[in-house]
Amino acid sequence: MELAELTRRIAAETNPTRLARLNVEAALASDGETRRSFLEAAERANPELVAAIHLARRAERDPAERLPRIDRELRVAREEERAQLLIERARTLEAAGESAVGVVEAWSRVRALEPEHDEVLAALEVALIRAGDESELATHYARLARASAGDPLLACSYLTARGRIFERLGDERAAESAYEEASALHVRGRAPLARILVRRGSHAKLRELLVEDAERATEKSVRVRLFYRAARITEERLDDPRGAIALLQRAVVDAGEERTTDARVLEELVRLLEDHGDAHEAAAARRLRIEHEALAAVRALEERRLAIELEAANDPSAAIAALERARAIEPLDELS
Repeated sequence: MELAELTRRIAAETNPTRLARLNVEAALASDGETRRSFLEAAERANPELVAAIHLARRAERDPAERLPRIDRELRVAREEERAQLLIERARTLEAAGESAVGVVEAWSRVRALEPEHDEVLAALEVALIRAGDESELATHYARLARASAGDPLLACSYLTARGRIFERLGDERAAESAYEEASALHVRGRAPLARILVRRGSHAKLRELLVEDAERATEKSVRVRLFYRAARITEERLDDPRGAIALLQRAVVDAGEERTTDARVLEELVRLLEDHGDAHEAAAARRLRIEHEALAAVRALEERRLAIELEAANDPSAAIAALERARAIEPLDELS
């Protein structure tokens, strides 16, 4: 129907419902201010005509004027249309310069309808950051982690961010819990967990974490270093020398022939074995220490120490042999 004919019929129409529909048709056949005028006339004729409300909302470009039109359409919209309208409302509030709190509330309304909508979750994150609502942001990061279950690294990053917020808020227990969840998903969550465990003095958990990391590590030097750290914590913080010895022995096995990685491990192992009266094991560890020592003077000294341990182990023949090896390397009179 031509616009001129529609205009003629509008002028003659007296029924409000028909008049509103004719104005909608005229709006569809026009643009700009003319379209706006027809839509306003349609709304005046029948304020509840959904088509008029819908078109008026779409035609409005000014965010401040668009908001009341969105709210009006929300009152008459079908349930399946509400989420998309609420998304548009939140975006329009942002464009209109609404307060950060108001924007958060708007996106929260959408999330209530669409709890797993990626765009909505991301927009709410941004809004919460702008609003500075760290407590709610920490809660939201848990939602984002659940929504990212198919991407362990992304879920880990959300949980790590959640942990950092709890640290800033002074809730180290909650931070530890968040980092534990993150570390279970991806290796990148393990460093912040180790850090918070150190600060909280959770030495048993820290030892378990280091041992797990050592068992997962593919590089020999990394495994040795982690077992060594776990052993030191076991002895110094948990007062468990036998547990420390067991971890150092695992480190020695992993070190193999790598002299640079196992010297301090063997020193510590020998010390613990000597302190706890196991002369045979101390002597065995000392032998490994000697095998991996390049300096002749140090080897001679270690052989003499080995002789002392072998005497304590009631093995005089082996003790004499150790002294003879020491003298062959560096006679005692040359040391005096």
